[in-house]
Amino acid sequence: MEIKAIFTLLAIWALIILVIIFTQGHLVDESTHSFVGLFLRDLAKDWFSNPTFSFKKIYNYAIAYLAYYPKISLHYPPVPQMFFALVYSVFEPSLIVSRIVVLLFSIGLAILVYLFAYKIFRKKEIALLAVSTLITSPIIVLTSTQALQEIPFAFFFLLTIFLFLKAFEKANLKNFVLASVSTVFCVLSKWQAVTIFPVVLIYGFLVEKKNLKHLIFSFCLAALILSPYYFILWKTNLLSVPLKANLEADLHDPTWLELRGWTYYLEALVLNQFFFPIGLILLLSICLYIKNKKKNWKLFLIWIATVFVIMVFVHNKDARYDINILPAFVIPSSFVIYSFLKKRKIFVWVFLALIVSQLLFALTSLPKGASDIQEISEYVVEKSKGNILMTTELGTGSEFIFEIARIDRFRHQVFRSCLVEDYNNTFDDLIKEFGIEYVIASKELKTDKLQNFYQYITKSRNFEVEREFKEFLIIRNKNFVGKPEKICNYICATKEKICSEFKNPREALR
Repeated sequence: MEIKAIFTLLAIWALIILVIIFTQGHLVDESTHSFVGLFLRDLAKDWFSNPTFSFKKIYNYAIAYLAYYPKISLHYPPVPQMFFALVYSVFEPSLIVSRIVVLLFSIGLAILVYLFAYKIFRKKEIALLAVSTLITSPIIVLTSTQALQEIPFAFFFLLTIFLFLKAFEKANLKNFVLASVSTVFCVLSKWQAVTIFPVVLIYGFLVEKKNLKHLIFSFCLAALILSPYYFILWKTNLLSVPLKANLEADLHDPTWLELRGWTYYLEALVLNQFFFPIGLILLLSICLYIKNKKKNWKLFLIWIATVFVIMVFVHNKDARYDINILPAFVIPSSFVIYSFLKKRKIFVWVFLALIVSQLLFALTSLPKGASDIQEISEYVVEKSKGNILMTTELGTGSEFIFEIARIDRFRHQVFRSCLVEDYNNTFDDLIKEFGIEYVIASKELKTDKLQNFYQYITKSRNFEVEREFKEFLIIRNKNFVGKPEKICNYICATKEKICSEFKNPREALR
């Protein structure tokens, strides 16, 4: 009966998420990750046509790609994007496809939570309760509807702990090798996944001392497999990018020197990651579970405490960055909640109402995303003989870069807002130097220079507004004479101009 219940629950939940996936507008971060997936697919496809082990040729390929579409962002751990790339090799690349990949990981995460809870408590009702609490969480719903790293990260983190527990129970080499492979996938899913090492190591030292040799072997094997990836990051100067980004986080993010730095993720648990009453219930339940030293209480204490402390010391904060900690709250808390409800059945309907309320709260809190991105991208690709400049509010343009890149095939260079921000000559010089024919202009711009540029292209007789959308204008340069011979672009992150001698990236592999 409970097996039918879990499949019915997941089927209903997946249908709800699918509706959102097909109706939600484009969002910046998910477009960035989808674009990286597109790049990896193209690289693999072109490499198989022109196989080479020359680092220089592969590097030149990436630079050539970047010169056309400047948002590759290879400093992100690549596992989610690799899955996007894999599916793109079968289906036409799109944001919908990327989101469905993440949805499949969400279903996998829910099944893992069920198996983990059942493994510990041998009660299907507790496992079902844990899954229901998790999948209706606002942060899980949010990250399940977008092509982000969080859900694959949470999936591989939980899978790794699950496999290590099995390895500790049956201490044979095969189980620890499987745990090593899962560790590699975990670490390559999101930078916060490195917290898997201290969680498992501390648990091993305190609880599983008899298996320390196997554990150390397992992590050494994982490190060996990971070493080529980190060597490439080091060689390409990408290794420091995540570290720098987290050390130089938003000035408004609280640090460990402030009280709110220590309460940030507790507030997130109670107020953002779960519906307020459920978040509070989970917090109280886990305290009671650990206080009463229930089954595997040391694992959950080490898991929560280790991740929590590390994330406190990391400056860059967001409610979704510690998503790997949520199963450690949900699974043991479900035991406490079930024990309470079993004795007081009148509250079963109350908790069910809270779960439904949590889901409704999550659905009404979702961002809408930018509209008309695909239509605008298709229009400028079809019409433009020159290059395309985006002046978007956030200055990233990831939504347009992904949509243009997937249909354009290196016919137009795309330039981001930072080119306008950092350019030192006149706007006329900028337009001529980079061969701009079309500008995709956001109607809401935050900086003075972008506002001045907006006034320049909307007031000048040399430009005309061809199409107007809810959030954007498509503006054509009537004096366009041709694209420059040299393929150069401006990179926002490094604030430097890059150039490529190749008209098409695949030429770099020959």
